[in-house]
Amino acid sequence: MQVLNNDIKKYLDDMQPGVVIKIWEQRYPVILIHAAKEYINNGGALEFSNDYEQLKKL
Repeated sequence: MQVLNNDIKKYLDDMQPGVVIKIWEQRYPVILIHAAKEYINNGGALEFSNDYEQLKKL
């Protein structure tokens, strides 16, 4: 199931390097996690913290 839609992709593309998102403070954290994994698998420059609490733009 593909979760990464154009709106989420644009949001992740527009993030500045070094920006950190606190995942569990977002409105839909589970969707964000799955979309970010797809984004990373497609070559996107993101990194999860070890505990999946934060997402960082590289």
